[in-house]
Amino acid sequence: MSADVQVLIASRSQDVLKQMRQSLAAVAGVQLDALLMVNGNADPLLGVNDRPEVLVLHCDEGIESLQAIARRQESERPLLLVVGADPKPDTVKFAVRAGARDLISTDEPESLARALEDLLSEIGSDETGGDLTVVMNAKGGSGGTFISTNLAHIAATNSSGSTLVLDLDFQFASLPHYLDLAPRRSFLDALANAHDLDSMAVEAYTAEHSSGLAVMAPIPDTITVADFDIQERLQTLLPILKARYRHIVVDVPRHIDDVSSPILKAADRVLIVLQQSLPAVRDAVRLKTTLVREMELKKDRISFVINRHLKS
Repeated sequence: MSADVQVLIASRSQDVLKQMRQSLAAVAGVQLDALLMVNGNADPLLGVNDRPEVLVLHCDEGIESLQAIARRQESERPLLLVVGADPKPDTVKFAVRAGARDLISTDEPESLARALEDLLSEIGSDETGGDLTVVMNAKGGSGGTFISTNLAHIAATNSSGSTLVLDLDFQFASLPHYLDLAPRRSFLDALANAHDLDSMAVEAYTAEHSSGLAVMAPIPDTITVADFDIQERLQTLLPILKARYRHIVVDVPRHIDDVSSPILKAADRVLIVLQQSLPAVRDAVRLKTTLVREMELKKDRISFVINRHLKS
């Protein structure tokens, strides 16, 4: 990021304002300004000469401020983080209308810093949004899911911005088992509601690992048939995911079809996982040839990953 991001923190409470400033003091690349809302006006942006890029708004005492922001034109709204304790349904409803990217509890100050860092990553990224890595087996059992899970975990724990790992296997999803997670909502549910989701609402369809890694997958050990066009819904959902997550790793089954094609074409890199056997090498070469000739992927976007490498 070439210049510091202008961040305005606003509250009617001097104590909360001080707490938010302390929570965000260690976040790099920001210029913090504070606004104590004591003039009786509900709109924290009224009278602000230089509109901030990010507004961190404390709204424990009602929804008037959120309503005021929601009434503004979308082009006049900064990126919004809402801080409060145990938000009520009305608060959540108007936060969504105001375009809030996250709702953070006042009891979790570390979550506020993490949410702001995620927004900074989004601001600093290009227009295409998050970085997308696709992992695909050259031959069944090569370890693609293992590689996907570990790459995503490394990104979640060592890189800036939030990370999502997506299991695209609708029949035999196993990725959540690697992280000892049991998702309550399926990836298919997210696809079914894709037209109604935004970058905040999509989080409801993920399970969160203790590392902070978000996991989206079909429910393991179940086979579900969709009654809608998966490809069309996936093309709607993918930009939403890329707007929300800085890093996305997708575990793609070993076949190219109407579901995997949009993901492969949108990928920043494709990792073909193989082991050291002649059939695996042969299939890896065939797969790369198909991706380059038929799907017109650039060669420099495709790499080979040798799993269970034997030096001998």
